[in-house]
Amino acid sequence: NAIRGTEKQNSTIEEGAVSTLLCHLANISSRTGESLTCDPKNGHVLNSPKAMALWTREYEKGWALQQFNSQIDPFCPTKKRFKSVMQ
Repeated sequence: NAIRGTEKQNSTIEEGAVSTLLCHLANISSRTGESLTCDPKNGHVLNSPKAMALWTREYEKGWALQQFNSQIDPFCPTKKRFKSVMQ
């Protein structure tokens, strides 16, 4: 209901993004069996190419990643974000 604007959010979008990032990093660490060292500015893994390979995924045929610019993106130092679009 907070998305519809009928209720107040429990936390900010930024706090939710960090919480989600931590869950993803924990899952990647568990899958690789490695302790991860991350860049605190963007969350990217610094010490494991194996872990960074899990940062993205293959998409089903017909879906693609389209790059677009964003003024604010705490997870990407180049300030570029990606969105999934149906081709």
